[in-house]
Amino acid sequence: MTLASLAIAALSFGVAPSFATTAPNVVNKVRVVLTNTSIEIPKDQFVLANGITRYPRGATIIFILYNEATKPLSVELATASGSSVVHISFLKLSHVKSAGAAIAPGEVRNFKASFDFRGTFVMETLHDGKIVYRRPIIIF
Repeated sequence: MTLASLAIAALSFGVAPSFATTAPNVVNKVRVVLTNTSIEIPKDQFVLANGITRYPRGATIIFILYNEATKPLSVELATASGSSVVHISFLKLSHVKSAGAAIAPGEVRNFKASFDFRGTFVMETLHDGKIVYRRPIIIF
């Protein structure tokens, strides 16, 4: 089993307040706006001025997904492998975690992820199974 597959196996849903850190049982809430052409994560202590999203290893994050697009969007978090994104069935210890059914325009959904290993992940929005936008997330 690879570190990447172990990291994705650690992804789960849930809700709790706090800040991103490597300390156990600490959760950070991050607002994410989904549009027809982007995934917007506001700059904070972990999002750099150039827009690169980085979180420390051990961070547990609740992404609060706001769909401001004109169409329903699904959200997936996958591990990046070189220049490609690895998609394998989650039930087989995959490299992909879904936020569930498509989020209708104007809806909000929480998506919790625990990043127990360093690496590069990719948050993707999909419409009718086709990728609309990808945003890398680096765990350091």
